[in-house]
Amino acid sequence: MNRTYRQALDAMAFPEETAERMTNDLARAIAERQKSAACETTTAACKPVASQAPGTSSLR
Repeated sequence: MNRTYRQALDAMAFPEETAERMTNDLARAIAERQKSAACETTTAACKPVASQAPGTSSLR
């Protein structure tokens, strides 16, 4: 990896709130992708959970 590029990445810093939001967004995207992959193999994984309203996430 280019040393300058790596140094630029190492120098990046985010406020705590921004880092937490980015982490939560990434975790949500991973969960959605895994669910999508599961839907390709079974319809049971695609059914919404009755206790969870659409558009909400249990990751918060």
